[in-house]
Amino acid sequence: MTDSHGWRVPPNMPPPVAVPDYARPSPPIMPPPVVAPTYLPPPPVGMPAPVPGTGATGHFPPHWTTHSPTSVGVSYPGVYRRPELSIGTAYVLWFFLGLFGAHHFYLGKVGRGVGYLFTFGWLMIGWFVDLFTLPSQLQRINFERKVGLR
Repeated sequence: MTDSHGWRVPPNMPPPVAVPDYARPSPPIMPPPVVAPTYLPPPPVGMPAPVPGTGATGHFPPHWTTHSPTSVGVSYPGVYRRPELSIGTAYVLWFFLGLFGAHHFYLGKVGRGVGYLFTFGWLMIGWFVDLFTLPSQLQRINFERKVGLR
């Protein structure tokens, strides 16, 4: 026995029945594809532009902020936090013993202190320059001590 298309049909097979449209299963519902934005907003002032295709927008969640190693609440044996150097002490040493480099020895700049010691504060020119640069030197030394560079 053959059907209308010429295919062999087994003798015990029932004739085909037309199935109404409402009885057919519907195709699965798929979510629409996610399309990457083609426009990135301009970065904030002072920040580089984000790199296209990396997903980086230049904005970071607040929990991604960095902390200095001194903010960790863990104590380690043999490690202690060093106190900050005082600007007042540095200026007192500069005024009374600055021509001999005492303020540089206080800041931990031994080489510069020895240079001041043997050259009388580099003929007083370096001693006078230190009047204006001592706060920035002290700020840098305190930062380096805080992060563990000194």
